[in-house]
Amino acid sequence: MGESVGDSPAHLLLDQLLTERALEQVTRAFEKRDAISATHLRQVLAGALNRDQDDQQIALLCAMVSGDGSDVVLLEEFSSYLLRQLKEREKSQQLSGSHSEAMPLQPLPHCKRNTYSKETICRIVPISNPAAHYLAVSKDGVLTTWSHSLQLKSGKCMDQDSAPLGGQRASLLVTDMVGMHNCGKVCLSSSSRELHFYDCQQGVRCFYRLHDLPYVPLCLSYHYNIESPSSSSHLLYGDEAGSVVVLSFLKPTVALFQPSSFTDKPTQLIAFKALSEHALFVSVQVVTGVHSDWVGRVSYLPHNHSFVSCSSSSSHSIVLQSIHSKTRPYVFKMSKGALCFVYSHELDLLVSGSRDHLVRLWNPVMPHRPVAVLAGHSTAVLDLVLCRRNGLLYSFSLDSVLYVWDVFRQTPLQSIKAHFPPSHRLPDYGPSPLTFLPPHTLTLACNEHLLVFEGVGAGAEDTLTPSHTTHRHPLCKALYNPLLHQVISGSECGDVLVWDVNSGQQLLSIPCCHGNEELTSMSLDATGRRFLTGSRNGQIKVWTCGTGVCVGCMSAPGGTEVTSVLHRLELGGVLAVGWSHRITFFPDTADASAAVEPSSTSWQGPDHHKDDILCSSYCFPNYLATGSFDGEIAVWNTATERLVSHCKSISRLKPMLLKKIKQLDVTSASHSTLTSTHTRTPSQPASRKLSSYCIRSSHRPTGACAVCRWTNSCSCARDWRTTRRNTPPHLFPAKQELLVSGTYSAPQNL
Repeated sequence: MGESVGDSPAHLLLDQLLTERALEQVTRAFEKRDAISATHLRQVLAGALNRDQDDQQIALLCAMVSGDGSDVVLLEEFSSYLLRQLKEREKSQQLSGSHSEAMPLQPLPHCKRNTYSKETICRIVPISNPAAHYLAVSKDGVLTTWSHSLQLKSGKCMDQDSAPLGGQRASLLVTDMVGMHNCGKVCLSSSSRELHFYDCQQGVRCFYRLHDLPYVPLCLSYHYNIESPSSSSHLLYGDEAGSVVVLSFLKPTVALFQPSSFTDKPTQLIAFKALSEHALFVSVQVVTGVHSDWVGRVSYLPHNHSFVSCSSSSSHSIVLQSIHSKTRPYVFKMSKGALCFVYSHELDLLVSGSRDHLVRLWNPVMPHRPVAVLAGHSTAVLDLVLCRRNGLLYSFSLDSVLYVWDVFRQTPLQSIKAHFPPSHRLPDYGPSPLTFLPPHTLTLACNEHLLVFEGVGAGAEDTLTPSHTTHRHPLCKALYNPLLHQVISGSECGDVLVWDVNSGQQLLSIPCCHGNEELTSMSLDATGRRFLTGSRNGQIKVWTCGTGVCVGCMSAPGGTEVTSVLHRLELGGVLAVGWSHRITFFPDTADASAAVEPSSTSWQGPDHHKDDILCSSYCFPNYLATGSFDGEIAVWNTATERLVSHCKSISRLKPMLLKKIKQLDVTSASHSTLTSTHTRTPSQPASRKLSSYCIRSSHRPTGACAVCRWTNSCSCARDWRTTRRNTPPHLFPAKQELLVSGTYSAPQNL
């Protein structure tokens, strides 16, 4: 399984809890008694797992086990928690197993051998040549062409005149190669501080040679607009000084550089310092000081004209930076640097491999902490390939192990030990051993051999499918539990899932929590250890966040839909609102044996609302606000159960607003235009459906008051003060100015 950063106690401690020694100590603690204190359980777990008693993960584990928040842990609760976690893990493993069977790698790939050179194959790229389909280059500068089925066809040396085929040049060492498909060329970088541009449309011949570069280029990246191949393209290379150089070709389909007057020479030589003479065709920009060590990989990001590069530096392992350096770069730090990375704008994901054997998943704009860490390799991770169509990640390590990961579930699907023909030489994998050749071929290079995996992702769709969604039906509500670091999500069909925030792992699943009834509302209780769910038939249930056990059941009067439930310790129970047009109070109880009826002696406030109540919110210490379908808002005092403020629908305030607007002395045309946008025409409906609502405290120099904010279907947000009834002090129409007390002014932050 892939290990995620900050994994939940369920995933980090479960295997340790299931050992014979740990279970024996826990069983001995519960011997001859059905319950022990939470402090005692923490001591037992700390001794059984060889951890400190104050360990945060053990504290969270005890909090999950104790559903009611008391200091007593029942043996039944502890056993139920372990069984529930085992069931969820088994379900996750079955899901991963079925996914891996659908898209496995071939266990026995085809092995190809380069007979033209014994040096390591650096890179293989597709080319547009009628006689060949792929072009590969070895470290010693031998170019080989391959057919569509990766059968070796021909080979030649980069410098045919100065060295025989198969000869070795000490002065030439190829570092990388990249295809330039829009102009039918490839670019090679060498240790002689040169860039070689080969034309592949009619044979393979050197067309340009850019020499006398400031430093040795080590890695290449090329990008062009597929929809407009003749528009400007960008060639990037990273060098040994930690800099990134950007060559922008303005007319790539015409010529890369200014044509030379000496037409008798087959190769045009261009000095790097003389690029200013080719300003009509190419421009150069050098971004210095990107890394303190040499650049291992570089990639161009077209959506924001920036680049990503990596190095072995611990302080600047990966850098995401704008080419024009207008914005602050994002710097990702790893203790042993980064050897490789892959970036996906579609998935908004950056994946890195390092010498510490780990594969990290990053949010590209959050460099401080990875989203997840995939552990499985035993040696340094050398290369990565991400298949964006199906979310599969291929990682290769120094010990010849190839892993296949599911990026969405962050779990391994398959691992294969790559076997190459026996040789007296040590394996050398080159700068980029893994290459994905569309549509379904993955190659792995070692020395002069090439392993070919066919049918990679052949059964995947071209786009991400809905199978990667978390629920079968639309979501009804999502809650965040800061105490247990969980997210609780519920769908309309009643499926409730509990997720760990740090790892994204699913901890619990409660299918159809209200049977065949639709889930309509959810909320956390005041302790953070339980959550409440409401259904369309008026049923309210209380569940534990750690074990998913139902510990309470309530029924709203008349069996009407519950739209909002609130639990407060100071109230001593649960407040529910819905289609009954009134507020219902249930006393707090943990007895799940029978349904709890509404309290007959509590909440004696009047039945104010004339329509269905859709939302409610509580403001400490004693404010409760409710909003109904007709746009009415009522603010209550929970201590006296009296109506504090009645905020009428804006339609009832129309005469008053029109009177104030007519009294304004509008002197500019802009004010006149603005007046017309704030008035409602007779064709507009008289009321708006209340769609969202919240209440909060506002402390001002004039005194404390409660401010209610609600949003209707016309994208208008309105703020009300409870101390001044019936009049909204702040009216926020969408993309318009603010109307305050009969005068126009700019919107203010409340």
